[in-house]
Amino acid sequence: MAEWHMYVEMADDHSSSARLSHGKGRSASDWEAHLAGDVLKHVSRSFYITLQLLPKRVRGPICLGYLLARTSDTIADTESVAAAERLNFLQRFDAAVKGDEAVSELHVALQNQFQPLQTDPGETKLLDHTEEAFHWLGAVSDYEQEVTRAVLDEILLGQRLDCERFGDPGVLRHLPGSCELEEYTYLVAGSVGVFWTRLCFHHWDKFADGSQATMLGWAKSYGRALQLINVLRDLPKDLENGRCYIPIPGAQEGVQPSSEELIDVSRGWEERCQEQLEEAMCYCQAVRPVRLRYATVIPLLLAERTLAYLRQASWETRKQGIKVSRDEVKTILKRGLVANLRRKRLRAYAIELREV
Repeated sequence: MAEWHMYVEMADDHSSSARLSHGKGRSASDWEAHLAGDVLKHVSRSFYITLQLLPKRVRGPICLGYLLARTSDTIADTESVAAAERLNFLQRFDAAVKGDEAVSELHVALQNQFQPLQTDPGETKLLDHTEEAFHWLGAVSDYEQEVTRAVLDEILLGQRLDCERFGDPGVLRHLPGSCELEEYTYLVAGSVGVFWTRLCFHHWDKFADGSQATMLGWAKSYGRALQLINVLRDLPKDLENGRCYIPIPGAQEGVQPSSEELIDVSRGWEERCQEQLEEAMCYCQAVRPVRLRYATVIPLLLAERTLAYLRQASWETRKQGIKVSRDEVKTILKRGLVANLRRKRLRAYAIELREV
Protein backbone atom coordinates (compact mmCIF):
# COMPACT_ATOMS: atom_id res chain seq x y z
CA MET A 1 0.00 0.00 0.00
CA ALA A 2 2.97 2.30 -0.54
CA GLU A 3 0.97 4.48 -2.92
CA TRP A 4 -1.18 5.63 0.00
CA HIS A 5 1.64 6.76 2.28
CA MET A 6 1.36 10.43 3.18
CA TYR A 7 3.62 10.51 6.24
CA VAL A 8 7.37 10.65 6.61
CA GLU A 9 8.40 8.00 9.12
CA MET A 10 11.00 9.32 11.52
CA ALA A 11 13.83 7.17 12.82
CA ASP A 12 14.07 6.70 16.57
CA ASP A 13 17.70 7.71 16.84
CA HIS A 14 17.39 9.58 20.13
CA SER A 15 16.49 8.40 23.59
CA SER A 16 12.98 8.94 24.92
CA SER A 17 14.23 11.50 27.43
CA ALA A 18 16.02 13.45 24.72
CA ARG A 19 12.92 13.50 22.54
CA LEU A 20 10.89 14.80 25.43
CA SER A 21 13.32 17.44 26.64
CA HIS A 22 11.83 20.17 24.47
CA GLY A 23 8.41 18.60 24.05
CA LYS A 24 6.34 21.48 25.32
CA GLY A 25 7.86 23.84 22.78
CA ARG A 26 6.87 21.82 19.73
CA SER A 27 3.99 22.79 17.47
CA ALA A 28 1.04 20.53 16.69
CA SER A 29 2.40 19.94 13.18
CA ASP A 30 5.77 18.89 14.66
CA TRP A 31 4.04 16.34 16.86
CA GLU A 32 1.98 15.08 13.94
CA ALA A 33 5.11 14.50 11.87
CA HIS A 34 6.75 12.72 14.80
CA LEU A 35 3.91 10.51 16.03
CA ALA A 36 1.36 10.05 13.23
CA GLY A 37 3.52 7.82 11.06
CA ASP A 38 5.28 4.72 12.28
CA VAL A 39 3.63 4.65 15.72
CA LEU A 40 0.04 4.70 14.46
CA LYS A 41 0.71 2.40 11.52
CA HIS A 42 1.41 -0.50 13.85
CA VAL A 43 -1.67 -0.10 16.07
CA SER A 44 -4.43 1.24 13.83
CA ARG A 45 -4.77 -1.65 11.37
CA SER A 46 -7.39 -0.87 8.70
CA PHE A 47 -8.20 2.55 10.18
CA TYR A 48 -4.67 3.65 9.26
CA ILE A 49 -5.82 3.70 5.63
CA THR A 50 -8.50 6.27 6.49
CA LEU A 51 -6.05 8.34 8.53
CA GLN A 52 -3.74 8.61 5.54
CA LEU A 53 -6.54 9.68 3.21
CA LEU A 54 -7.82 12.50 5.43
CA PRO A 55 -7.30 16.13 4.37
CA LYS A 56 -4.53 17.86 6.30
CA ARG A 57 -6.79 20.21 8.26
CA VAL A 58 -8.36 17.35 10.26
CA ARG A 59 -5.77 14.61 9.90
CA GLY A 60 -3.69 15.80 12.86
CA PRO A 61 -6.41 16.08 15.53
CA ILE A 62 -8.04 12.81 14.43
CA CYS A 63 -4.68 11.02 14.58
CA LEU A 64 -4.11 12.51 18.03
CA GLY A 65 -7.49 11.39 19.32
CA TYR A 66 -6.92 7.90 17.95
CA LEU A 67 -3.43 7.69 19.47
CA LEU A 68 -4.68 8.59 22.94
CA ALA A 69 -7.70 6.28 22.69
CA ARG A 70 -5.50 3.36 21.60
CA THR A 71 -3.23 4.00 24.57
CA SER A 72 -6.11 3.81 27.04
CA ASP A 73 -7.43 0.76 25.16
CA THR A 74 -4.07 -0.95 25.71
CA ILE A 75 -4.46 -0.32 29.44
CA ALA A 76 -7.99 -1.75 29.45
CA ASP A 77 -7.04 -4.82 27.40
CA THR A 78 -3.95 -5.91 29.37
CA GLU A 79 -5.79 -8.69 31.18
CA SER A 80 -2.64 -10.00 32.86
CA VAL A 81 -3.04 -6.93 35.10
CA ALA A 82 -5.83 -7.26 37.66
CA ALA A 83 -9.07 -5.50 36.73
CA ALA A 84 -8.89 -3.27 39.82
CA GLU A 85 -5.43 -2.06 38.81
CA ARG A 86 -6.51 -1.47 35.21
CA LEU A 87 -9.42 0.59 36.52
CA ASN A 88 -7.00 2.59 38.64
CA PHE A 89 -4.81 3.36 35.63
CA LEU A 90 -7.80 4.27 33.46
CA GLN A 91 -8.85 6.74 36.16
CA ARG A 92 -5.31 8.15 36.22
CA PHE A 93 -5.36 8.43 32.43
CA ASP A 94 -8.68 10.27 32.64
CA ALA A 95 -7.18 12.63 35.22
CA ALA A 96 -4.22 13.27 32.90
CA VAL A 97 -6.60 14.12 30.04
CA LYS A 98 -8.31 16.63 32.33
CA GLY A 99 -4.98 18.04 33.52
CA ASP A 100 -5.32 16.66 37.05
CA GLU A 101 -2.52 14.06 36.90
CA ALA A 102 1.19 14.49 36.26
CA VAL A 103 1.66 12.97 32.81
CA SER A 104 5.34 12.17 33.36
CA GLU A 105 4.46 10.01 36.39
CA LEU A 106 1.72 8.20 34.45
CA HIS A 107 4.13 7.61 31.55
CA VAL A 108 6.77 6.02 33.80
CA ALA A 109 4.19 3.89 35.61
CA LEU A 110 2.79 2.58 32.31
CA GLN A 111 6.27 1.71 31.09
CA ASN A 112 7.03 -0.13 34.32
CA GLN A 113 3.75 -1.98 34.85
CA PHE A 114 2.14 -2.41 31.40
CA GLN A 115 4.80 -2.20 28.71
CA PRO A 116 6.66 -5.44 29.68
CA LEU A 117 3.37 -7.36 29.45
CA GLN A 118 2.55 -6.44 25.84
CA THR A 119 2.77 -9.18 23.22
CA ASP A 120 2.09 -6.83 20.29
CA PRO A 121 5.22 -4.86 19.28
CA GLY A 122 2.99 -1.99 18.13
CA GLU A 123 1.45 -1.61 21.58
CA THR A 124 4.88 -1.87 23.19
CA LYS A 125 6.01 1.02 21.02
CA LEU A 126 2.79 2.94 21.69
CA LEU A 127 3.51 3.02 25.41
CA ASP A 128 6.88 4.63 24.68
CA HIS A 129 5.05 7.74 23.50
CA THR A 130 2.36 8.38 26.13
CA GLU A 131 3.90 11.59 27.45
CA GLU A 132 4.57 12.87 23.95
CA ALA A 133 0.93 12.29 22.98
CA PHE A 134 -0.17 14.48 25.89
CA HIS A 135 2.30 17.17 24.81
CA TRP A 136 0.66 17.01 21.36
CA LEU A 137 -2.76 17.45 22.99
CA GLY A 138 -1.47 20.60 24.67
CA ALA A 139 -0.23 21.97 21.33
CA VAL A 140 -3.48 21.81 19.33
CA SER A 141 -6.08 24.59 19.25
CA ASP A 142 -8.45 25.20 22.16
CA TYR A 143 -11.40 23.81 20.18
CA GLU A 144 -9.48 20.68 19.18
CA GLN A 145 -8.50 20.15 22.82
CA GLU A 146 -12.15 20.53 23.84
CA VAL A 147 -13.54 17.95 21.42
CA THR A 148 -10.64 15.55 22.01
CA ARG A 149 -11.16 15.65 25.77
CA ALA A 150 -14.92 15.17 25.26
CA VAL A 151 -14.52 12.02 23.16
CA LEU A 152 -11.87 10.60 25.48
CA ASP A 153 -14.21 11.16 28.43
CA GLU A 154 -16.81 8.88 26.80
CA ILE A 155 -14.32 6.31 25.53
CA LEU A 156 -12.73 6.01 28.97
CA LEU A 157 -16.15 5.56 30.55
CA GLY A 158 -16.83 2.70 28.13
CA GLN A 159 -13.46 1.11 28.94
CA ARG A 160 -14.01 1.41 32.68
CA LEU A 161 -17.47 -0.16 32.39
CA ASP A 162 -15.90 -2.96 30.37
CA CYS A 163 -13.41 -3.70 33.16
CA GLU A 164 -16.15 -3.59 35.79
CA ARG A 165 -18.56 -5.84 33.87
CA PHE A 166 -16.07 -8.53 32.87
CA GLY A 167 -13.48 -8.25 35.63
CA ASP A 168 -10.54 -10.63 35.62
CA PRO A 169 -10.41 -13.45 33.04
CA GLY A 170 -11.29 -16.99 34.09
CA VAL A 171 -15.09 -17.05 34.25
CA LEU A 172 -17.27 -16.39 31.22
CA ARG A 173 -19.46 -13.33 31.80
CA HIS A 174 -22.22 -11.93 29.57
CA LEU A 175 -23.57 -8.46 28.93
CA PRO A 176 -27.06 -8.63 30.46
CA GLY A 177 -29.06 -7.00 27.67
CA SER A 178 -29.27 -5.04 24.45
CA CYS A 179 -29.20 -1.68 26.26
CA GLU A 180 -25.75 -2.47 27.63
CA LEU A 181 -24.45 -3.44 24.20
CA GLU A 182 -25.91 -0.30 22.60
CA GLU A 183 -24.33 1.76 25.39
CA TYR A 184 -20.96 0.08 24.88
CA THR A 185 -20.90 0.57 21.10
CA TYR A 186 -21.82 4.23 21.53
CA LEU A 187 -19.25 5.01 24.23
CA VAL A 188 -16.26 3.41 22.52
CA ALA A 189 -17.14 4.16 18.87
CA GLY A 190 -20.34 6.16 18.35
CA SER A 191 -18.70 8.93 20.33
CA VAL A 192 -15.87 8.93 17.79
CA GLY A 193 -18.40 9.71 15.05
CA VAL A 194 -19.51 12.73 17.09
CA PHE A 195 -15.86 13.82 17.54
CA TRP A 196 -15.16 13.46 13.80
CA THR A 197 -18.31 15.38 12.86
CA ARG A 198 -17.72 18.25 15.26
CA LEU A 199 -14.19 18.68 13.92
CA CYS A 200 -15.39 18.67 10.31
CA PHE A 201 -18.13 21.25 10.91
CA HIS A 202 -15.49 23.39 12.63
CA HIS A 203 -13.01 23.18 9.75
CA TRP A 204 -15.38 23.35 6.74
CA ASP A 205 -18.10 25.96 6.22
CA LYS A 206 -19.78 23.61 3.73
CA PHE A 207 -19.00 20.25 5.27
CA ALA A 208 -22.32 18.51 4.59
CA ASP A 209 -25.74 18.75 2.99
CA GLY A 210 -27.39 17.77 6.28
CA SER A 211 -27.70 19.89 9.40
CA GLN A 212 -25.25 19.37 12.23
CA ALA A 213 -27.95 17.67 14.33
CA THR A 214 -28.79 15.25 11.51
CA MET A 215 -25.15 14.48 10.79
CA LEU A 216 -24.42 13.86 14.47
CA GLY A 217 -27.28 11.34 14.63
CA TRP A 218 -25.97 9.46 11.60
CA ALA A 219 -22.42 9.69 12.96
CA LYS A 220 -23.42 7.88 16.16
CA SER A 221 -24.94 5.06 14.09
CA TYR A 222 -21.81 4.89 11.92
CA GLY A 223 -19.49 4.46 14.88
CA ARG A 224 -21.82 1.97 16.54
CA ALA A 225 -21.97 -0.12 13.37
CA LEU A 226 -18.19 -0.34 13.11
CA GLN A 227 -17.88 -1.45 16.73
CA LEU A 228 -20.72 -3.94 16.35
CA ILE A 229 -18.84 -5.46 13.40
CA ASN A 230 -15.86 -5.92 15.73
CA VAL A 231 -18.07 -7.52 18.39
CA LEU A 232 -19.62 -9.97 15.91
CA ARG A 233 -16.32 -10.81 14.23
CA ASP A 234 -14.43 -11.28 17.51
CA LEU A 235 -17.15 -13.25 19.32
CA PRO A 236 -15.28 -16.62 19.35
CA LYS A 237 -12.04 -15.03 20.61
CA ASP A 238 -13.88 -12.96 23.22
CA LEU A 239 -15.62 -16.09 24.53
CA GLU A 240 -12.22 -17.73 25.03
CA ASN A 241 -11.22 -14.67 27.07
CA GLY A 242 -14.34 -14.82 29.24
CA ARG A 243 -16.34 -12.08 27.52
CA CYS A 244 -19.65 -12.31 25.70
CA TYR A 245 -20.79 -8.94 24.38
CA ILE A 246 -23.78 -10.40 22.54
CA PRO A 247 -26.72 -10.61 25.00
CA ILE A 248 -27.95 -14.22 25.20
CA PRO A 249 -31.43 -14.74 26.75
CA GLY A 250 -31.13 -16.86 29.89
CA ALA A 251 -27.33 -16.99 29.76
CA GLN A 252 -25.61 -18.07 32.98
CA GLU A 253 -22.22 -16.94 34.22
CA GLY A 254 -19.54 -19.47 33.37
CA VAL A 255 -21.72 -21.33 30.86
CA GLN A 256 -21.06 -20.95 27.13
CA PRO A 257 -24.14 -21.16 24.88
CA SER A 258 -24.12 -23.61 21.99
CA SER A 259 -22.67 -22.52 18.65
CA GLU A 260 -26.17 -22.77 17.15
CA GLU A 261 -27.55 -20.38 19.75
CA LEU A 262 -24.65 -17.98 19.30
CA ILE A 263 -25.16 -17.90 15.53
CA ASP A 264 -28.92 -17.48 15.91
CA VAL A 265 -28.60 -14.52 18.31
CA SER A 266 -25.86 -12.99 16.16
CA ARG A 267 -28.23 -12.87 13.18
CA GLY A 268 -30.39 -10.29 14.92
CA TRP A 269 -27.36 -8.12 15.65
CA GLU A 270 -26.15 -8.49 12.07
CA GLU A 271 -29.49 -7.01 10.99
CA ARG A 272 -29.08 -4.23 13.54
CA CYS A 273 -25.62 -3.55 12.16
CA GLN A 274 -27.01 -3.35 8.63
CA GLU A 275 -29.58 -0.78 9.75
CA GLN A 276 -26.81 1.33 11.26
CA LEU A 277 -24.71 1.02 8.10
CA GLU A 278 -27.66 2.38 6.10
CA GLU A 279 -27.56 5.52 8.28
CA ALA A 280 -23.79 5.60 7.89
CA MET A 281 -24.23 5.69 4.12
CA CYS A 282 -26.60 8.64 4.48
CA TYR A 283 -23.81 10.35 6.42
CA CYS A 284 -21.19 9.62 3.77
CA GLN A 285 -23.35 10.74 0.88
CA ALA A 286 -24.05 14.05 2.65
CA VAL A 287 -20.33 14.92 2.99
CA ARG A 288 -19.42 17.57 0.41
CA PRO A 289 -15.59 17.74 0.16
CA VAL A 290 -14.68 14.93 -2.25
CA ARG A 291 -11.46 13.79 -0.58
CA LEU A 292 -13.01 13.89 2.87
CA ARG A 293 -16.01 11.90 1.62
CA TYR A 294 -13.67 9.24 0.24
CA ALA A 295 -11.80 8.93 3.55
CA THR A 296 -15.14 8.81 5.36
CA VAL A 297 -16.71 6.05 3.26
CA ILE A 298 -13.81 3.56 3.21
CA PRO A 299 -14.51 2.10 6.71
CA LEU A 300 -18.16 1.66 5.70
CA LEU A 301 -17.26 -0.24 2.53
CA LEU A 302 -14.89 -2.53 4.44
CA ALA A 303 -17.58 -3.06 7.08
CA GLU A 304 -20.13 -4.03 4.41
CA ARG A 305 -17.74 -6.66 3.07
CA THR A 306 -16.93 -8.01 6.52
CA LEU A 307 -20.62 -8.24 7.39
CA ALA A 308 -21.24 -10.12 4.13
CA TYR A 309 -18.66 -12.73 5.14
CA LEU A 310 -20.14 -13.01 8.63
CA ARG A 311 -23.62 -13.67 7.26
CA GLN A 312 -22.52 -16.76 5.38
CA ALA A 313 -19.91 -18.05 7.87
CA SER A 314 -20.32 -21.14 10.01
CA TRP A 315 -19.20 -21.11 13.64
CA GLU A 316 -16.00 -22.98 12.70
CA THR A 317 -15.23 -20.38 10.03
CA ARG A 318 -15.81 -17.59 12.55
CA LYS A 319 -13.42 -19.27 14.97
CA GLN A 320 -10.74 -19.27 12.27
CA GLY A 321 -11.25 -15.53 11.80
CA ILE A 322 -13.17 -13.34 9.36
CA LYS A 323 -10.97 -10.93 7.45
CA VAL A 324 -11.07 -8.95 4.21
CA SER A 325 -7.92 -9.88 2.27
CA ARG A 326 -5.31 -7.30 1.30
CA ASP A 327 -6.07 -7.80 -2.38
CA GLU A 328 -9.76 -7.18 -1.73
CA VAL A 329 -8.93 -4.07 0.32
CA LYS A 330 -6.97 -2.75 -2.67
CA THR A 331 -9.93 -3.43 -4.96
CA ILE A 332 -12.33 -1.69 -2.58
CA LEU A 333 -10.04 1.33 -2.40
CA LYS A 334 -9.85 1.59 -6.19
CA ARG A 335 -13.53 1.01 -6.89
CA GLY A 336 -14.54 3.20 -3.97
CA LEU A 337 -12.45 6.00 -5.44
CA VAL A 338 -14.41 5.82 -8.69
CA ALA A 339 -17.79 5.46 -6.96
CA ASN A 340 -17.01 8.46 -4.78
CA LEU A 341 -17.06 10.77 -7.80
CA ARG A 342 -20.85 10.42 -7.87
CA ARG A 343 -22.50 10.10 -4.50
CA LYS A 344 -25.33 7.82 -5.70
CA ARG A 345 -22.76 5.29 -6.86
CA LEU A 346 -21.49 4.87 -3.31
CA ARG A 347 -24.71 3.26 -2.13
CA ALA A 348 -24.85 1.02 -5.21
CA TYR A 349 -21.29 -0.15 -4.59
CA ALA A 350 -22.00 -0.80 -0.89
CA ILE A 351 -24.99 -2.97 -1.86
CA GLU A 352 -22.78 -4.85 -4.30
CA LEU A 353 -20.29 -5.63 -1.51
CA ARG A 354 -23.02 -7.46 0.45
CA GLU A 355 -22.92 -10.32 -2.07
CA VAL A 356 -20.22 -12.96 -1.52
